[in-house]
Parts: sequence; structure tokens; C-alpha cells
Amino acid sequence: MDRLQRILFYRELGFSLEVIATIVNDPSVDAIAHLKRQRELLIARAERIRHMVATIDRTMEAHQMGYQLTAEERLEIFGRWDPPASYAEDLAERQGSGVFASVDGPPTPQSKEEWQAIEDRRRAFAERLHAAMEAGLAPTSPEAMALVEEMRDWMTKDQQLLVAEWYAEKPEYFGFIARPGEQLPGMPEWHRDAVRASTPS
Repeated sequence: MDRLQRILFYRELGFSLEVIATIVNDPSVDAIAHLKRQRELLIARAERIRHMVATIDRTMEAHQMGYQLTAEERLEIFGRWDPPASYAEDLAERQGSGVFASVDGPPTPQSKEEWQAIEDRRRAFAERLHAAMEAGLAPTSPEAMALVEEMRDWMTKDQQLLVAEWYAEKPEYFGFIARPGEQLPGMPEWHRDAVRASTPS
């Protein structure tokens, strides 16, 4: 039964019968070694499948996103910053758990000009956020509350709080609000505290 299991696993992994015969008949390899090798191969395959699924998800999302920017347009508008590779998968998990189920986001841009307008607004917001922190203002200051209120044109209070908590937990995602070169140390936490202060429990 052990031998049959090894053969079936190798067959499932795509090995030919000739190669399998050579592997399983090798007297220098014991059963535990076979299991370890098959486990490593299965983990590698699972990782490849996970990446393939993520790629398909991104492609499906792209086809639903309205106007698609070319690579040149993306570089022109957004520069060289790219979202972390883990973001789409992390968001999908949170939406699947119901935590972010209500976070729909703004309407999908339908032209290059609309994408540019969104990026211009984001950049201006990041500049004011940077200026507030650089001036030593507290997250509870009137200026901070004004910044928080501005973001509510884009999302509800509950959505804003979820996003602020998430980006403070995963600072690498804060680039959606302020690119790394626009940030100051502690900016995701400052932003979260401002949102918390404006959203009493």
C-alpha cells in the first residue's frame, strides 16, 4: 500500500511511469525520504496554483474596472509605485470574512483623465497630511479632523475606520494614501488615530 501510494502521488505530480519506476526502485531512498520529497513537490505546486489563481483574479478584476490604463499611462500618472503583491489576496480574504464586505470604493474611472483626477486628489491629500504631521499637529486637531472629513467623500465612516485600522496594521498598504516618498514615520498610526478620534464608539 505504501508503494502504491508513492506511485499514485508521483503520477499525480506529473511524473511518467518510467521515471516513477526509477524513483521508487532506488534502494538508497527510504519511505520517509519519498514522503518528504512528495510533500516538497506538493507545496511547490500549491504555491504555483495560488499564484495562478491570484493572476486570474487580478485579470478578472481588470476586465471589470472600466477604462484600462496602458503601461505608459500608468507610469505617467502613478509613477513607479506598485501596490504590494499581497494586497489583492489580503483584501479578498477580508471581504470573504465579511469584515470588508461593505467597502465598495468610489465609482470606476472611465477615462485616463478620471484616473489622473483621482491621483491628483490623492497627492494633494498626502501633501496636507504630511504638512500636518510635520507641523507637529495632534491627530485630534481641527486640521486632522478636516482631513478625515475630506476622505468621507470617498467612503463611509465605518469603511474609513476599517481602512485606517488595516493600513496601520499593514503599513505597506498605506501607499494607497501616501506613497513611501510622501510619508513620515508613524503616518499610518497618526492617520488611524485621527479617524478614531472623529468616529466615537
